[in-house]
Amino acid sequence: MHQHLTLDILRILTMTGAVECAKLLRLRDGGWVITIDHTGGKRGVGREFCTARGGIRIFKTSDAALGILEEAGYAGRIECVLPEPETPGTEGDGHEAI
Repeated sequence: MHQHLTLDILRILTMTGAVECAKLLRLRDGGWVITIDHTGGKRGVGREFCTARGGIRIFKTSDAALGILEEAGYAGRIECVLPEPETPGTEGDGHEAI
């Protein structure tokens, strides 16, 4: 089991050059989540930035999320991932309404 990804751990990963990419994920219902891809982790699986209690931290704005990355000293690649647009006639469950 790995430790939760907190600001202190992100700082350590940043200082050691282990962070490969930071991703800002836009949630459909609003807010942003940070995931970090780093060496030593599973390829293609990002670790979510967490609160001190271990829950996923949701930021109200992308600026707030970017501020945390800056606070950690991270200045590498950042990807912004937006949710897929909802298509007309769907109700969010992937099934077409009839």
